[in-house]
Amino acid sequence: MKLKNTSIKIKIMLPVAVIVVLLALSSLTSISIANNMLNVGTEISDNYSKSLVLLGDISEKFESLNSIIYKHCISTDDSVKSSLVQNYKTRTKEISNLCTQFEKTLDAGQEEDNFNEFKSNYDKYLKDFNTALNASTAGQGTLAAEMANNTLFTQSQKIEDNITEMQDANQKAMDAGVAKQKSVYSASQITGITLLVIGLILGFSVLYICYMSICRPVAGMNLSLIHI
Repeated sequence: MKLKNTSIKIKIMLPVAVIVVLLALSSLTSISIANNMLNVGTEISDNYSKSLVLLGDISEKFESLNSIIYKHCISTDDSVKSSLVQNYKTRTKEISNLCTQFEKTLDAGQEEDNFNEFKSNYDKYLKDFNTALNASTAGQGTLAAEMANNTLFTQSQKIEDNITEMQDANQKAMDAGVAKQKSVYSASQITGITLLVIGLILGFSVLYICYMSICRPVAGMNLSLIHI
């Protein structure tokens, strides 16, 4: 009785409105899921992976510093020593630039604490490195070699441990990001299936409404006209 008493406009517009709402809901959900996956993917590619590459470069450049001081201590050629000093300046400048780039990728908290510890140890290392380098330049190769084998070696181990800790932290963060992306993808699948089921239910409901509200009454009117 309610369907029969409902306005013909409502009978026609109701199925259309249901379809429009369903399409809008599906589109908004798809956009939201796509944005979430994009954000997670961007965070992984632009932050964690970049951080790991920078840390690898910092580690590589730092390792070359140790070889420079040893070579400087045993060298007797002034031109070679001058070249080694220039290499040292180049390496420290490269490391400084890499650290500046890496610092931009940091999140507040443990990552920042690890980096600050690395910087503190690295500053101490550079200070003692310069002392050893000056001693070697002044002809005190034995003193410079002793510093290289003891003080600088110990400090370099701390710095390498700092770099390893930062690499491990970034690797864990990246793994967590990948896991989050998989979670978002799984959620999108569930949401998609849910929308499909809802769409089928609403679709059949729309067909039923159209049949009961429009097709059946029209068919009844046609039969009535035939029998007049």
